[in-house]
Amino acid sequence: MNYRVFPFFCLTLFGSLITVVAQNGLDLPYRVELGKRKNVVWGREITEFNLGDKWYNAFYPLYYRIDEGQWERIGPGGRNIRPYIPDTEFSSQHFRAFKRRTKLSYLALSTSMLSFMGWSIASLDYAVTNNDPSYRAFLNPRSLLFLGGFLGGFWLGVEWNARADLDLFMAMRGELTPSEPGSLTIWRLGTATGPFPGLALQCQF
Repeated sequence: MNYRVFPFFCLTLFGSLITVVAQNGLDLPYRVELGKRKNVVWGREITEFNLGDKWYNAFYPLYYRIDEGQWERIGPGGRNIRPYIPDTEFSSQHFRAFKRRTKLSYLALSTSMLSFMGWSIASLDYAVTNNDPSYRAFLNPRSLLFLGGFLGGFWLGVEWNARADLDLFMAMRGELTPSEPGSLTIWRLGTATGPFPGLALQCQF
């Protein structure tokens, strides 16, 4: 092979393996943005800043949009957004963690609501049985047991929900692996999931 042609051949071959990527993946030719509402009263705007907010977002669905398009729900278990998750082990691990923590969050919040109902019923039963509608109806031992279940379940639910949000956020990033300790350069390698399958490499400074 002509030595003058060889460098051009290498650059062409290497260039075919590199895909210029968007912010959210190794080789996605579009930008995927996640978002969530804060609450229904004064924070109806869907924005990425609300992800992981454990005090307002426990019962609110996650949304995504492509290239500043319309917001759409990610679906049960992230079904609608799954095709946009980068094909890396890093993303797969975080996406599995997102689904697991989401299920745990729903379970804990459901248990919390049942405990709240139990607290109300136990308090009413105490007040009727003992003819005592004072504060003791809400703070007797049986009522306190349900109250503890309500507070504990709610805290676990919002905590797991916040962590699930962050897991999905990380899953969309593909991978974050510094080339060496203290370096600002980040290399990411994975398989292409766009229109032209292949190998994708990204260097971020």
